[in-house]
Amino acid sequence: MLKKLAVCLGLSLSINAFAGGMGCPDGGCNDVGDWDFGFEALYLKPQYNGMFSYIGFYSYQPSVNSTYITEYLEYDQKWHFGFIVEGSYHMTAADDYNLNWAHYKSTSGTTWFDDNALNTPLTPPSNFVSFGNLTTNWDQVNIERAHRFYNSDYSIRVHGGLSFSQVKTLEQAEYYYNVAPAGFTYSYREFKYSGLGPRLGVDGHYNFTDNFYLLAKGATTLLIGNRDFDFSSRFPAAPTGPRNNQGTSSQKALIPELEGAIGLGVSMDTGYGRYTLEAIYRGLIYWSVAERPFVSPSRNTPSANSDLMLYGAGLKLHWQGDFA
Repeated sequence: MLKKLAVCLGLSLSINAFAGGMGCPDGGCNDVGDWDFGFEALYLKPQYNGMFSYIGFYSYQPSVNSTYITEYLEYDQKWHFGFIVEGSYHMTAADDYNLNWAHYKSTSGTTWFDDNALNTPLTPPSNFVSFGNLTTNWDQVNIERAHRFYNSDYSIRVHGGLSFSQVKTLEQAEYYYNVAPAGFTYSYREFKYSGLGPRLGVDGHYNFTDNFYLLAKGATTLLIGNRDFDFSSRFPAAPTGPRNNQGTSSQKALIPELEGAIGLGVSMDTGYGRYTLEAIYRGLIYWSVAERPFVSPSRNTPSANSDLMLYGAGLKLHWQGDFA
């Protein structure tokens, strides 16, 4: 699923920034004012693959001498709200500086129960219950310089600068099974990536009328930063007594990021400046942003690498004008 969505974003990049300055639909930004500010409400859903796509797994043997079957317990990701705030200063009708910040946080919980999960010819009947919470925190800050090419029908805004991203993922999971030694197993995994890198993007606007337009945006960033991973687990019912496992890892990582958006906008000129309302569908992806270093090659588990994608809708209110 992630690969298909990433391909779609990549195709849209050639014509279309997750956040970025207003496109000035009629082409004349400084005719309205030197300053602009915007706020966008986001309604997004996270999507992982690899290790953060599932809470755990169990294996069972349907019959004697048969092949073991492994079942993965996937997270049910939820929709949550976020926001983007931005501001720009326009030196000329074609040039501006833009600063924007995007923030998003979501928590998804999963409870899974199977009263025969471990009931096989080789084990007694048993219950298996799994509880899990997955929290995703995403922040992105961009500072960019832009130049705009425009006429009465369209505008193309090329922008570039620096981007900072931080992705934090926290998983807390608890498992219970009544096969001896029965008891709870607690698992805690926390991942954080913080990276800084160059950013390049293109915004396109096509004007149906002076006040109604189609927008398409795209941008990419190459981040370099630290990828940290903390792991701990507790086995109070281990055969030899309680046992705790812990591990940490920190490494430099080069992470590509791609984003795209498409939407419709309407604008209105007043004596206090220009007001714009945009309805946008957008998505972004960070490739291999999470990596678990503690994986046994003999275990039949999904990849230790995880991509993160966020996708959904946004509603943006924008003002451009002068303070004087």
